[in-house]
Amino acid sequence: MKKFTSLLLIIMIACPIISSFLSSCASESDCSMAGRPRLFIYPFKINPETGEISKDTIPWLTVTALSTNYTIINKGEKLELLEIPLSYSADSSSLKLEYKYVRNPEADEKDRVTVTVIDTLTIWHTNSPTFISMDCGYEVKQRIDGYKCTTYLVDSIADFDLNTNTNATKNLEIFHIYR
Repeated sequence: MKKFTSLLLIIMIACPIISSFLSSCASESDCSMAGRPRLFIYPFKINPETGEISKDTIPWLTVTALSTNYTIINKGEKLELLEIPLSYSADSSSLKLEYKYVRNPEADEKDRVTVTVIDTLTIWHTNSPTFISMDCGYEVKQRIDGYKCTTYLVDSIADFDLNTNTNATKNLEIFHIYR
């Protein structure tokens, strides 16, 4: 009887400890920024002489959120995709797109000119908070309601999927004037 009581006591102590380890591993949440929905913008360029549209690689770009002066992309080079988080605390996000490129890249070095062009992109969106878990808190899903952009280097914008996402689904295509 004494052995049975000791065994029962050990089981009563060991079971909750073991189950807490098993349940904590099974419900571990990924609260990383990689899971945060973002806006995915794919750049294209338009040749004004032929009207031909082709994928663009942005030679140099800095993207800054105007409301917070936070740099989202800092001196990014050879960009083929822009991943932009939108504001959680407002219903619009204004972005400064600062491009740099070399005019006449084939010319001699003394004849090359580095040009800086700044466009401003404003995106209006609806924020929808969704509860994930006690560990992660809320996730904010966003739907694009509209956008406008200055047209110094940007020619136009086309929209596709208006919901932000985490899997690089195309939200917008941005068309640049041929450099």
